[in-house]
Amino acid sequence: ISANCMQHGVIASVVNAFKTKCMFNVVYKPRMQFEGKDFSEKRYDGTIIGVNDMSPHWKDSEW
Repeated sequence: ISANCMQHGVIASVVNAFKTKCMFNVVYKPRMQFEGKDFSEKRYDGTIIGVNDMSPHWKDSEW
């Protein structure tokens, strides 16, 4: 699977979580580690508690 295809799958999953107000997880694990920096696996999770227009410039935008 190409990186592009995987990104589309991740985006589709997040969009679905927003639409259904479900919990989702994001896991980030870079392939290359840089000298002197700690790039260990990072995890983020959360619960969608609402969807609002945050900017008048993007009224009714799904993003």
